[in-house]
Amino acid sequence: TDSALITANTVVSNAASVMNSDAELSSKTTAVEASKQANAVFISAIQALKLVERDATDGAVTTAFNDQYQTLLTQTTALEATLAMAIEAKRVADLAAPWLAQLALTNAALTAANEAMNNARFEMETDAELSSKTTVVEASKQANAVFISAIQALKLVERDATDGAVTTAFTAQHQTLLEQNNALEATLAASEEKRV
Repeated sequence: TDSALITANTVVSNAASVMNSDAELSSKTTAVEASKQANAVFISAIQALKLVERDATDGAVTTAFNDQYQTLLTQTTALEATLAMAIEAKRVADLAAPWLAQLALTNAALTAANEAMNNARFEMETDAELSSKTTVVEASKQANAVFISAIQALKLVERDATDGAVTTAFTAQHQTLLEQNNALEATLAASEEKRV
């Protein structure tokens, strides 16, 4: 049990050192996992020691070992939490480039959808032929379909709640454009030219 305690202390100290260094995440993960394993061996040794206690003095020794185990367990749990934060930070950093690239595409798709909608509105207010009006309304619908696809791709590379708020705002803009397209389609379908 003494040997297991020494090993656990050494491994936990090593894990803390690795976590405070610039080591790769894989090395940090390995160190924290080794710490957990050393703690597991230590508690097993304590349990085996408890089975052969002879008296209250031996019980006090086992209790002291248990206290040391609890301290090591607390340290290891803190290291695990730090590791989890480091993993999340790396995930966010890794998604920065894809997020920015897809954000640019989504902004471009929004601009195109707005332009197509404005063109369709303008055309619907003119004396243009039914076929021209149908074409611009269809183009507006297609631009909005491209926009929602871009939003869905953007959602896949969200890093945090701030990115989620951006995606939600884009979705609201898509919904507005969708309603405007539906209104134009309804106007087109109800037109006298269409009836004829």
